[in-house]
Amino acid sequence: MMHMPQVRQAYAGGGYDFSSSFQYIKEYIRDAEYAVCNFESTLPGEEEGYAGFPRFKSPDEIASDLVLSGFDLISTANNHSLDAGIDALFRTIDVFEKAGAKTFGTYRSREEQKKPLIVEENNLKIAFLAYTESTNMIPVPAGKEFSINYIGASSDVPIEKKAAEVFKRDIEICRSYGADIVAVYMHWGQEYRTEPVQTQKDLAAALAESGADIILGSHPHVVQPMEFITEKENSGAKRDVFVAYSMGNFLSNQHYRPRSVPTHEVEYGKILNIILKKNRLTGKAYVDDVQYVLTWVNRESGHKIIPLHSVVYGDYECPQICSLKREEIENTWEEISERLDNFDHASFE
Repeated sequence: MMHMPQVRQAYAGGGYDFSSSFQYIKEYIRDAEYAVCNFESTLPGEEEGYAGFPRFKSPDEIASDLVLSGFDLISTANNHSLDAGIDALFRTIDVFEKAGAKTFGTYRSREEQKKPLIVEENNLKIAFLAYTESTNMIPVPAGKEFSINYIGASSDVPIEKKAAEVFKRDIEICRSYGADIVAVYMHWGQEYRTEPVQTQKDLAAALAESGADIILGSHPHVVQPMEFITEKENSGAKRDVFVAYSMGNFLSNQHYRPRSVPTHEVEYGKILNIILKKNRLTGKAYVDDVQYVLTWVNRESGHKIIPLHSVVYGDYECPQICSLKREEIENTWEEISERLDNFDHASFE
């Protein structure tokens, strides 16, 4: 997310440079065969001006800096996708494409929406889908329903039932294109809650039943638990579906504000390393392991994303971290680690 303090800080005389935010974590990003993130803003162009909350408009340079830091794929379906209008939604895709990244979740045409994003590595094909529960109370323009994978609730049909039909259709399309693994980004849940709400659980169950293999959540802005959902297939075989209900904030200016942001955990997030394998004899692909690195945004030092273990264990020294802040960081490390206690902490090294 690009709040205005980040934009102002990145101004570099005639342009913007966000690259310093990634200097301490880009090694983790570049090590991935495919690095993916959720981009919660729009790129409408300089002439439209820039803005932060509640309707985000960001400089184009953030797209190229994300790519230079190692990101390959960008989820663009979230509650801020339409913040600057439908033309800006289309332009955001254009800018990322020009920067060298592929997007999914928002589209410029019906044809694009119907063809899933699939990448391949070592004879393993991974499809990426993305959906959002909300659009910041901005209606999707009539006739442009293809532009965003929106699964908002209606008064007559429960959201999980309405969404299940969409999930099943889209995942079947992914399989028809040869996808071995289907990864789904979900923009869902309630902000600032450290545990998933029932709707998230219901949608995760619907996705698992529809054939998803990986479910990655955003929107709550804090780290929520992870788990494997065991799904029984028609053949009787069991399939484990990995779910991260919310990955927290990777980069933003959010911080504790008693009247609007009720938790300091908005400064924290996690990088996931999902290791996939494919059995060459059976052709079955699966999630073999999941590792994570917790992160912290140091707002007092240029919004740099810091691996949290390097702060806790003293590898990262910063004079701006007072004793009170260090105590908060250490306590948060313990709280989030306990929340994720089903998974081993890893540094990807």
